[in-house]
Amino acid sequence: MNLELGKLMTLSFLDSLTNCSSLKWLDVSGNHLDGTLPNSMANLSTQLTWLAFARNRIFGSIPSGIQNLVGLTMLDMMNNFLTGTIPVGVGKLKKVEEIFLGANELSGQIPSSLGNISRLYQLDLDGNSLTGSIPSSLGNCTYMQFIYLHDNNLSGSLPIQLFRFPSLIEVNVRNNSFTGNLPLEAGYLKNLQVLNVSNNKLSGEIPSSLGNCLRLEYLFLDGNFFQGSIPSSFITLTGLQSLDLSSNNLSGNIPQYLENLPALRYLNLSFNNFEGELPKQGVFRNASEVSVLGNSKLCGGIQELKLPACSSQAFKKRGMSLASKVKISIIVVVLCLSSLSCSFATLYWVRKSRRKPFPVPSMEDPFMNMSYVELFKATDGFSSANLIGIGSFGYVYIKEH
Repeated sequence: MNLELGKLMTLSFLDSLTNCSSLKWLDVSGNHLDGTLPNSMANLSTQLTWLAFARNRIFGSIPSGIQNLVGLTMLDMMNNFLTGTIPVGVGKLKKVEEIFLGANELSGQIPSSLGNISRLYQLDLDGNSLTGSIPSSLGNCTYMQFIYLHDNNLSGSLPIQLFRFPSLIEVNVRNNSFTGNLPLEAGYLKNLQVLNVSNNKLSGEIPSSLGNCLRLEYLFLDGNFFQGSIPSSFITLTGLQSLDLSSNNLSGNIPQYLENLPALRYLNLSFNNFEGELPKQGVFRNASEVSVLGNSKLCGGIQELKLPACSSQAFKKRGMSLASKVKISIIVVVLCLSSLSCSFATLYWVRKSRRKPFPVPSMEDPFMNMSYVELFKATDGFSSANLIGIGSFGYVYIKEH
């Protein structure tokens, strides 16, 4: 039953539908319905599978008797003015696969009883005033694919159970007050396409395990307190189309591989502490696709981004070039070899001087060329008066003056 009620402004017609025991489909979305949901709604057919009141002007609370509609597979009350809390009895609707209660004025906590709905694969509670934490019991909803909890007043840490759904496609929890780290378990989400945790109070490093989410297309981590560098594992995210890391405490160089991600069309790195040279290829070629405002230590990039030219010191910060490292290595080796050579040379000459023999008289020594006659005259005919000793080789005389 799909009604277009035009200017009908009341919900009294629901009373008459309680007699329709075979009613399976009721959709009055997008009308001008005004007023509160009657308690008689709890008496609608248990065979009802589709109940939709979206985009109306319904206010007041959700009747607790809704738990009687055990045949429901889809409940849609989005875009109204509903107040109060989400009835705990919703957890008794074991066949429900989709719940849409977003864009209302609901308050209180997310009931943990939702974890009893094992078939639930889409939960939309965004745009309300919900408080408290995400119940870990949602980890029991093993078929979960879409979770929309953004624009509430939720707090606490993100439960790791939220990131253990192998079929999860989209998670949006932006504009809340979540704290702590982004769980490493996010890397389990092999089918994840959209992750949005913007504008919370998350801290720590961006988990490198996100590089395992090979189907990821949209990643929004902006407006938190993340620190450290951009994980090198992001090089595997070849399907990534939008990446927003702005307004965090990230630092280090902007990875060169980002310019090689073929699908990347939006990159926001503004208001961090990045430094060094900005790449120029890929997404960095178009100033309308990349933003790096508020990073005072960046340089280079295309002219449209109006960054200062990179100085030699800036290049040094990106790491010493291979050529420079080779030159320095060669100089060090040469100096070491020169020092060793000098040491060995000095040692050689010292040792050689210690072993140097007593100088042998030259054959040109005048005493070696004296004739017998001259010797005879010099010793006065080998006179005993000139004899001073007897050696092993004969007599020793002194020359007569």
